[in-house]
Amino acid sequence: MSPPRRRVGDWSAEVAAHAAAEFAAVHPAPFLVQERSSPVGEESAEMQFATLDAGSAAVATEGLLGSASLADLEALQVGKADGSGFNGMVNLGRAENCDLVLNAASVSKFHAFFKQDPVSGVPQLVDGGSTNGTAVNGQRLEAHEPRDLLPRDLVAFGADSVWRFHSPQTFHELVSLAT
Repeated sequence: MSPPRRRVGDWSAEVAAHAAAEFAAVHPAPFLVQERSSPVGEESAEMQFATLDAGSAAVATEGLLGSASLADLEALQVGKADGSGFNGMVNLGRAENCDLVLNAASVSKFHAFFKQDPVSGVPQLVDGGSTNGTAVNGQRLEAHEPRDLLPRDLVAFGADSVWRFHSPQTFHELVSLAT
């Protein structure tokens, strides 16, 4: 079973209870915060676009959903699902047996996976040979080639599932801005 889906605002009590370093110790895995997505079956014209303004923590959205707050954006912790195989990586895709399930039109059944560089410990993203590709900060990844991730990198799984990558510390900062 995939980790529970939560909104940025759902993390506010935990963030308020811990300094950034303490929060990172309790929640050591990185986070993804959704920037835009178009669920399977929806036209791309109905996508939600979100732009984060760190100073005011405002979110401007375009499309059918009108305006939303930063607290309303979806946040996923990058972690293994209960009973999941494939040790050493967190896989992502549309299939229900993925660690992180994204139900978006451009996401393959097995799209990509996260891992840690065995030497440096830096988090990495690897495209699993997906049909629509994976990009980091607008640069498309070569299939099966690891790409180091930095906090606040923009990660796209196909064209219609775009997320912001956060370390536990930058996620703590983001949630603090949202509340």
